[in-house]
Order: sequence, then structure tokens, then C-alpha cells
Amino acid sequence: MGNARTLTAQEALQILGVRRETLYAYVSRGKIRSERDEANPRARRYVAEDVEKLGSLKSIRSSPGEAGSQVLQYGMPILKSRISRITDQDVFLRDQPLSELARSASFEEVCGLLWLGQKEKGSPLFDQIQTPRLPESIQVAMGAINTGPLDKFQSMLPFLQTTDLGVHNRTPVGVSECGVRIVRFLSSLLAGDFPPADKPMAIADVLAQSLCTHKTARA
Repeated sequence: MGNARTLTAQEALQILGVRRETLYAYVSRGKIRSERDEANPRARRYVAEDVEKLGSLKSIRSSPGEAGSQVLQYGMPILKSRISRITDQDVFLRDQPLSELARSASFEEVCGLLWLGQKEKGSPLFDQIQTPRLPESIQVAMGAINTGPLDKFQSMLPFLQTTDLGVHNRTPVGVSECGVRIVRFLSSLLAGDFPPADKPMAIADVLAQSLCTHKTARA
């Protein structure tokens, strides 16, 4: 560890306020670095900086008053949110495990969950909104630009902002509808699909169709 200051296990436990097994778990997860104690080969020493970071984070989380005065501590968010939560077991979106959402929910359903609090509202929201159409002159210009789709999308955001009157609707549904239009536009750019189809497609289908087309073209 070079010249890094280190602590004994007992010193680390005192700062963290945890059991020895938890300290070992922190080490195995890479949260705390450790090294062999040169004075006692059967023992290990723990990097003080890592231990103190975890100890400070635990202290802040247990004190809402202190948390309110510091948005970030050691690069980690400490403000509570109803939208997302991270634990040692999983990442949660609106209290639903992300691992489960990845297995059972569509992209549209996850958007409905994040934006409106209900998965069931996602697909109907996407079904009723088509991809914003670009003037033909801009489509030609975009096709001639030799940059990646994300760069093209970033360059087109100001255009969308000035032409989409829906951006002024600040209701939850209005903001969600604006989100759908942005996502549809981005997926269409990624897929290289201009002009977009008249019938709204699932985002996964748009990207899958594009992937198959690109593979066929390369073959």
C-alpha cells in the first residue's frame, strides 16, 4: 500500500462499529484495502482512508440533519430518493429490484415506473406517441454528417426543444410524454431509421431491427 496509513483490525472495528465478519466482507468486496502486518504475519492491517470513508458515510446516513448540509460525501450520494435505492443485494427502482425488472419488464414499462410510478402506464404512453419527424432538409444534412448517432442526437436537441411545444407541459404526464418523444428520437437515430415508421414500435424492436439490418448489410 506504499505509504498509506493503516489500522489494526481492532482500530478499524472501533471506527466502523461493526463485527469482525463485516470488516472481512468489506475487504472481500473491495471497499477496504488491506495488507499483511509485517510485525505479525498472522494479522492484517487496513487502509485508514478506506475505513474512515465508510465510517463517515455511515455516520452521515444515520444523521439526517448532517446529511442535509452535505449532498455528497467522499463521492457517494447520501440524499434519500423515492426513485432509486442501492443496497448490497440489488439496485431498486421505485422499490422494485432492477434484476427482476430486467427479467420481466419491457423498456417502456420501466419508463412508466420511473416517470409515473406504475409500470402499467409505460406501454400505453409509448403506443400513443410517434417519433418526432424531421424536415427532409435536416434528414439529408444529418445523413451527410460523419459522426456517431449520439453526437447527432446531441446536436439535434436544440431543434427538438424549439419545435416541440409539449416541453412547456410540466405536469407528470406532460413531462413523461416529452421523455417518450426524446427516447423515440434517440432510438431512431441509433437505428438510422429516417423517416420513422408511422406506427410506433417498441424501442427494443426498433433497435433489434436495426441490428439485424446492419448485420445483413455487413454480410
